[in-house]
Amino acid sequence: MVYHLYHEWDILVYQSTISRILKRRRISSKVAERLGLGQSEELRQHWLADLLDLTAEQLVYIDETLFNQTTGWRQRAYSPIGTPARYHADRTRGRSWSILPAYTLE
Repeated sequence: MVYHLYHEWDILVYQSTISRILKRRRISSKVAERLGLGQSEELRQHWLADLLDLTAEQLVYIDETLFNQTTGWRQRAYSPIGTPARYHADRTRGRSWSILPAYTLE
């Protein structure tokens, strides 16, 4: 942040000042959670409601192991304490290879 403030806004500030302000506002650095641009919480809730009507015998779980090209997604971000650090980004990974084992009760 010190670098960004200086180079983008010509503001000179010490790291300790930034740390003190973030702590006072209860904002911390944490692992960022990347959300897809097309992700919908409303659709997820409808899917969960539909899932409650199924029995265990009707379910097949797929455990996808994905190998892809390196993309350089950010791993950490700032957010208020007690809330996840999330950001929206294009989740296209380039060329990928998948292994798809399926699990059932039997």
